[in-house]
Amino acid sequence: MSASAAVGFEGFSVGADVKLIKAAGAGAFTPKSYNAGVTYKRGVYTAAVVSDAKFEKIKATVFTTKLGNFVNPLSAGLQAKVDVQAPKAGKPQREVVLGLQQDASKNTTYKGAIVLTSGAAVFGVEHKFANAQFAATAVLSKPASFYSAWPVSKYGVSLSVGDV
Repeated sequence: MSASAAVGFEGFSVGADVKLIKAAGAGAFTPKSYNAGVTYKRGVYTAAVVSDAKFEKIKATVFTTKLGNFVNPLSAGLQAKVDVQAPKAGKPQREVVLGLQQDASKNTTYKGAIVLTSGAAVFGVEHKFANAQFAATAVLSKPASFYSAWPVSKYGVSLSVGDV
């Protein structure tokens, strides 16, 4: 069972959600997850602070839908994530991500993000046809040195056919 609620006023939005599961051997429900967040939007700028994983992580995001006076719109966002609880083994306690998106045309979008705290990056392109969409993505790891190539650690392509 899940429930969520949100309310907005004068550029602010505040919301929360909870997911409950039935406890083993009992008639009561226990929370599987619960989170809350607040967002403020003014013009082309949006700022948000949200929790994740039962308030174990807090994410703060700043986003703009139009950066500069480019012919093709460029959007940018910066997100900082902090593990409030003890970090899991092998996972970073803090993470800062810079993301960019450019609508090159009505049908083509370029996307990219760099994890500033680790140097990893992800880049992708999406193109929509009449009844299909093609997407390609590559995840790059931090290079060994300044002059080294960025090694591709993951990649993928997809083709969706139908109403996209």
